[in-house]
Amino acid sequence: MKKSFKIFLFLTLWACMNAAILLGASTLRQVVVDSWKKGPLIDPAAPYAPENAQWYFAILMCWLLNGYVGGLFAISKLKHKNQWWAPLLLLIGLMGIGELGFRMYLSSNQTTHFRPHPTLHWMCRPNLDGFVSQSDGIVLNTNHLGMREVTEPFTKDDNELRILILGDSSNFGQGVSGTEMWSSQLEQILNQHVNQTVTVLNAACPGWTTYQGLEAVREYGLKYQPDIIIAGFNNDAGPDFLTDRERVSSSLLVRKI
Repeated sequence: MKKSFKIFLFLTLWACMNAAILLGASTLRQVVVDSWKKGPLIDPAAPYAPENAQWYFAILMCWLLNGYVGGLFAISKLKHKNQWWAPLLLLIGLMGIGELGFRMYLSSNQTTHFRPHPTLHWMCRPNLDGFVSQSDGIVLNTNHLGMREVTEPFTKDDNELRILILGDSSNFGQGVSGTEMWSSQLEQILNQHVNQTVTVLNAACPGWTTYQGLEAVREYGLKYQPDIIIAGFNNDAGPDFLTDRERVSSSLLVRKI
């Protein structure tokens, strides 16, 4: 077999592998499971939407494939090409560069105020400061836990009454900004009629069910020492949404990881 034909065969196989990865991702983008169109997946433009997540994964796979093949070719030309660790180091390096590259890209290309979460499935992105949502134009500020318009520490003052709000988009205030949220309005009204400081902490998130509400209380809600908890959920009635609690492992080890 002539050398030129081998090169042609190799390049053809290489191109076909790249095409297969991209074609597979393009096909899967059209078969998104409807029950996952919640939270960070509501906005089709979001990087975490199934349509885009699969596409980004395909791009990463092409990067690894092409980088690894090209790197192996370069290693074969080196003087010390028989070092057994070189291919492994190459793969680890490519994976690290790919991860870092996507993190840098996503840090400046966010269209949504959501992000994935291992046990809540999704949450509001933490530490947002004047973020303008491209989906509805609302302005969002969140603390390190993704709680909207919350700046208070866990410890409360002696004369402070705290109310924790749980729920979905209705309690979150989807579509309105800052002081227009009913939780903010409630805080203002109560502080005008109660002889102590009232703080209303909004821990709601669009699309959440009672499963996420309970998880939020367990993970950080009770740390705020709430005196009253107000909860309101509209999504539990949906048959697809009832499986939220089943999508997270019950294993404590897995949940810790």
